[in-house]
Amino acid sequence: MAFSLAAFLRRTPQRSICAYLEACLPDALEGIALDRSSAEFHRSISAILKDAPQDVATRVYSDFEAVQQLADEAGRSAMRSVVATSPDFLNEFDLLEDPRACGLWLLGISRERFENAQSAAYANRTYQGRSWAGYRIDGMNAAPFQLTEDARARFEQEVRAIFQSDAGGGRCLVEWFDRVLEPGASDGMRRCVQATIYREDAPRSELRFAEADRVESIIHRPVAEAAVVFDPKDGVLDVCARGGKKVLARVAEAFCDALADAESQLTAVELRRLDLAGLARRPELQIRSTDGVEAADVEHLRFSVLNGDGLMVVAESRVASRSRDGRDLYRQMDESFGLDRRLGWQVSGAKIRVTFRPKPGSKRPKRVLVELNAPNRTNLRDQTEEHRFIANELLERWGLYEARR
Repeated sequence: MAFSLAAFLRRTPQRSICAYLEACLPDALEGIALDRSSAEFHRSISAILKDAPQDVATRVYSDFEAVQQLADEAGRSAMRSVVATSPDFLNEFDLLEDPRACGLWLLGISRERFENAQSAAYANRTYQGRSWAGYRIDGMNAAPFQLTEDARARFEQEVRAIFQSDAGGGRCLVEWFDRVLEPGASDGMRRCVQATIYREDAPRSELRFAEADRVESIIHRPVAEAAVVFDPKDGVLDVCARGGKKVLARVAEAFCDALADAESQLTAVELRRLDLAGLARRPELQIRSTDGVEAADVEHLRFSVLNGDGLMVVAESRVASRSRDGRDLYRQMDESFGLDRRLGWQVSGAKIRVTFRPKPGSKRPKRVLVELNAPNRTNLRDQTEEHRFIANELLERWGLYEARR
């Protein structure tokens, strides 16, 4: 969706916008009163940006668009994973509820940390997707994990060789930073290290305005991004990059060769396969008081059925919420085609609405729609680390994962 400045200004706390602009255009904010109507405040800020130097206005617009890209729970979680390495900053960050306010605040204290949060969000979005592969490094030295300059240089050299191709350029940059795994794991927050890989991609042609209002074509090499996230405590390595499984494996091997011990072994981590058969009949979705969850409801099921001609037919049943007469999804399905007939069908997809209890200081519960698609696809990578951990625990408890081999 295209970025809308008007919508951003309308949804972002006015104090956060003014605090950010104070650093960019300190004199321009004189006479602007807070707590104005949304429309009036929008007109005032738009006028300031129109009169600002072009380079400043462009930077402000670009910053607002970047903050908007992190303006959800997953984006807030990525920002928090970077901020949490500094306890003093974390306390201040947690006082901000709106994710746009969090992004503007982070830009104000450190543009580098904000860019690290963007990289963390990229890795989180790619996690368990088509451009992801997970590995475990076994046999590492028990001594604390350390990144030496020589190890970083070796890894960057190997990565440059991996991504260089006939069409791609040879330029490559690797940036390292610390982040944490969000609360939700049994032992709380844990530090991990992320390497963000920037490399030249294949040439592209674009149109732009030149002098005298002429339009010309320019050829440039855009920057493609990849990432490696390593949890030293568990030896888990996540690799996120385009190029297929071979590229992902080569990047993992490069990391292991450059930073792990000579005796270490790299093992691929397979995605857990789903077992959705139990959802054909009404399941007992057990919830414990320690889960922080109020309710869980199946809202959508997809069945794959073989018809008489041997063709696969897909049937879907869904309900956004309980109907006015109290009928839920299973009652509606029972009335439509009965339980006995349904048990002969294969469940190939499901959506489960999980309602989390409100956090301290908040009155609103958080609702997360967990999407499951056989054999091993979920949308858990789009959730916060905390919600992802809890949802995985629930899926395991409800028997929706195949038994580990």
